[in-house]
Amino acid sequence: MRFHSRTDHLTTISLGGLGTGSIELDVKGGFSGWTIFNNRPWSDYGSPEKYFDKDDLVFILRVYRDDETPYLLILRTEPWFSRYNYDHFSSVNDALNPYQTPWVRNIESLEVIATPPKIKIIYRDRWLEKSGLEIYSEIYSLLLPGDLKISTTPALIIRFVIRNIGDKKTDVSLISILRNPHNFTAQNVAINRLIRSNRYVGVKMFGENIPENHGMFNGALAIAITDVSGSAASFELDLSSRWSYTEPLRRLLVEYRREGVLKADVDKKVVGEKIGLYGSLSRKLEIDPGETKEIIFILAWYYPNHIDRFGNKLGHYYENYYKNVEEVLEFVAEDLKRIIEKINRFVEVLYSGSYEDYLKELAVSQITTLSKSTWLTKEGFFGVWEGGPGTCAGLNTVDVAYYALPTILLLYPELGKRLIVDWTNHILTPDKSPYYEVFSLAFPENMSMYRDMLRKDPSIQHDLNKFRDALKKIVEKTGVDASGRVMHCYTASPYYVDTYDRNDLMPEYLLQTYLVYEWIGDREFLNKILDHIKLVIEGTLRQHDPLDTGLIYHFPPSGYEGFSQIAKILRGRGVAEDLMRSLFSGPMYVPISVNTFDNLSFHGIASFTSELWLSALKKSIEIFTEIGDLNYAEHVKKIFDKAGENMIRYLWNGEYLDNWFDPLSGLRDKAVMSASLSGEWYLENLMSSGYILEHDKIISLLRSIYKYNYNSFEGLLNATYPGERRPGLYGDLLYPNNTGILYTISSQPDTPWTGVEIMVALQMIWEGMEREGLEILRNVHERYLSWGMYYNHMECDGHYFRALISLQIFNHLAGFRFSGRRKFIEISPRHPRNIFRGPIMMPSSVAQLVYEDSAERLHIKLEIKIGDPLIKIRELIIHSDRRIMKTKIMLNNKEIFHKYLYEDEKKILRILLEEEISLKEGDLLEVYAEHII
Repeated sequence: MRFHSRTDHLTTISLGGLGTGSIELDVKGGFSGWTIFNNRPWSDYGSPEKYFDKDDLVFILRVYRDDETPYLLILRTEPWFSRYNYDHFSSVNDALNPYQTPWVRNIESLEVIATPPKIKIIYRDRWLEKSGLEIYSEIYSLLLPGDLKISTTPALIIRFVIRNIGDKKTDVSLISILRNPHNFTAQNVAINRLIRSNRYVGVKMFGENIPENHGMFNGALAIAITDVSGSAASFELDLSSRWSYTEPLRRLLVEYRREGVLKADVDKKVVGEKIGLYGSLSRKLEIDPGETKEIIFILAWYYPNHIDRFGNKLGHYYENYYKNVEEVLEFVAEDLKRIIEKINRFVEVLYSGSYEDYLKELAVSQITTLSKSTWLTKEGFFGVWEGGPGTCAGLNTVDVAYYALPTILLLYPELGKRLIVDWTNHILTPDKSPYYEVFSLAFPENMSMYRDMLRKDPSIQHDLNKFRDALKKIVEKTGVDASGRVMHCYTASPYYVDTYDRNDLMPEYLLQTYLVYEWIGDREFLNKILDHIKLVIEGTLRQHDPLDTGLIYHFPPSGYEGFSQIAKILRGRGVAEDLMRSLFSGPMYVPISVNTFDNLSFHGIASFTSELWLSALKKSIEIFTEIGDLNYAEHVKKIFDKAGENMIRYLWNGEYLDNWFDPLSGLRDKAVMSASLSGEWYLENLMSSGYILEHDKIISLLRSIYKYNYNSFEGLLNATYPGERRPGLYGDLLYPNNTGILYTISSQPDTPWTGVEIMVALQMIWEGMEREGLEILRNVHERYLSWGMYYNHMECDGHYFRALISLQIFNHLAGFRFSGRRKFIEISPRHPRNIFRGPIMMPSSVAQLVYEDSAERLHIKLEIKIGDPLIKIRELIIHSDRRIMKTKIMLNNKEIFHKYLYEDEKKILRILLEEEISLKEGDLLEVYAEHII
């Protein structure tokens, strides 16, 4: 006997909508990881609250032909009701087993075709083959770009398709069995009720005696079948021991085996957690040879009692559309065909690319983060957990969102805009206590003056008004005011943030704000936050440019591993280690120079933050010039020019930018930083605003990143030291920069981060390093596939937010850029180049692009498949290696008047439309151009 074991059997795929909570589907066909109940840690950190396990939802197929004995197949490959596992030294302990229940089996194998938000499962079994049956299911998460109602609907569609390819009429039955989760303590009452409309029959599950502060309070779960002739039933099982539930469960399955349905009263209630209350829905079909039939289930939920960690009731956005779970079911059942058709169309275009399959798979893989890790409250606060969800940092971490925001803007632009507005409201100002006080006194000059004041008047430290008045006088005198700092993340609440200790957040906030404006073109949005933009720019210069270089300066401790190690050496001697860490580290009293690499200390001027800052300044000049604030634009330009000269002076070594250099101490870190072109990615690749570095330096830097940081087995590491040893090979070391900081195994520089890997790979592909970029992307694909974690990329815990960058793969392969602000689209395929087909994305929409550039002509088709793009178009910019002699533009077969110009040096065709156009779903825009031969 030969067996094959693979790691991909560990894979799970998150199902659900935006902010609805989620359910994990594993590739064995089981459902687990339910967070739809507002349970921790998804809702509020803490230990996991598990109200469902893998046995609480199951589908079982019954097959009967003529006078043959009917048999049952559990539609998953893992045993059902396996609370008691096989004991290899005694008897079988499972309720269902090949000895006592030989008439029921698990399906032999599944083929799971994951194309989120649609999952197809093909069921394979020798008994199905003997019976002449083919069966598959399709499970739909309701995620559609630009459609918040559908995307926030708390439901899944589970569609089974059964085809008779045999020569006999066959009776086929399918049953769903779902446990009511509401009796999770001895006091709770679980209640099942029959619900019915002219579109479905179902079982509603809810509870009584549930505390008002519990996530299930006033909530309900329901499962329905979209066939009013389906049969519903409820039954109880005593789950206190194997002996109490085994026989009743077997009797129920015998009845289903005999009759093909379960019929019993649905309306039941039980008290206490030891009694399981189940609801079942079954449908019996006769299928003739050559006939295909379907059975569709809708799993819906409605749990409005989402409460944050401070007791604020947040609710869910779906409450704006539905009053209860019945309304959710009614909407999905009524609109079923349209929803399924649109999701199928969405999936079809996402996977339509004329390039390698792994690129499509990787691009789409992290869309599941939107199901797994998002909040969308009734009021409209949109949050994404940094990791976990609910186990790492918090929501909407600014430095991590930097990589993910472009994807959110493409799918749901109003939510991307909301991120910026909320961050803006939390920019540090004197009224934001105690953060303003803490970070103003982090600076030694301010703290020194404060200590002097205390010597003269000790009461300042006890009187809040005196304290604030003293601080105001201090910052006025020193000029070091903490205003303008940007928050890090929300702490499981829309109302509370964790810290303002990072200095990469300021340029990242600026660039993300500019991206929203560039892509959507909403001038009103920009006008409302212009003063905050200036506050951030000036605050950054005031707090982080002590040497007047125009660049951001990192004061130690600038990474959490950079705190004084003396505290660790002296710990256990009666003094708290945390106190010693703060006391012995410095010169800052509180860290103010941490960055997204928060365990990779920078000192002085760093390539990562310098390049981000310069990119933000360059875009600021462009924006302030456009709006007519020429004085401020000129002010920023002077800073930009000085900063650009100093970055090259201090960091460029002829091959790449050194990681950092401190002009005060003379210390230098020569690591190659993979993320050292993060600003250029926003500036040029996403916003078409040119580069801050000379192009030959960008190419040299990308080549160095690939040469030194890419490892064909490990992927693209965050940073390495050319010619120096790595802890991943030699064990714990000291950083080779004379700081004395430990350089440890699995430390941040010595690990690959998916979000950074994908960004760098896309930059390489964009700049003509196609082979290198594709190799990095293939490595990410293969590495996570080999671990069985393809839809769960890790950094600070799983389902990491940064990896949501993956959907940017599509536009970068197509060489597609756009601007709602400047009203243009640009098409310049990167892979493959002359004949290209694949998806492209604009805010709220997905289109299919076909690009064919032959010796005789250029032909482009751009068809809007999903959603109405928010942008208007006045100009088309198209790459073509051959000169153009004649053009024609068609919109839905109607010619559009235009002018064109071919730029020989740049090899681009510019087409200016006589009037701007707006595209909508279903529109087809075509470009025809004849080449000069």
